[in-house]
Amino acid sequence: MKKQVNCYPKGWFAVLLLLGIFGQFQLNAQTAFKAKLDKATQVISLDENTPVGYLYQLNFTDMNFASRESAAAFFGPLNTDLVTFEIDFEKRTANLFLNTRDKTQWSVKDWNAYLAGLTKK
Repeated sequence: MKKQVNCYPKGWFAVLLLLGIFGQFQLNAQTAFKAKLDKATQVISLDENTPVGYLYQLNFTDMNFASRESAAAFFGPLNTDLVTFEIDFEKRTANLFLNTRDKTQWSVKDWNAYLAGLTKK
């Protein structure tokens, strides 16, 4: 009579452990909302139909920056203690990070007013 080894409990534990780890990564990930850059006014705005998030993606293809340096010259002065830009010149996009911890009560309209003021300086 052969002794049968039951490996299901260890297998299920491993599967549950992996699901828990991947679930934790998913909870910490946020899909970037979209932001717009008006070519004429050079004002950045967030989509008012979305909740406030800390990460927005901005496509700056329409701005036709000739070089990485020209894009950095535009976005660099817009970095503040509340807003930070991370440029990916090859993709013609910028990640816009909002410091939502310091402005927890701000709505998307408040953020849009702040962003509009940045480009008027």
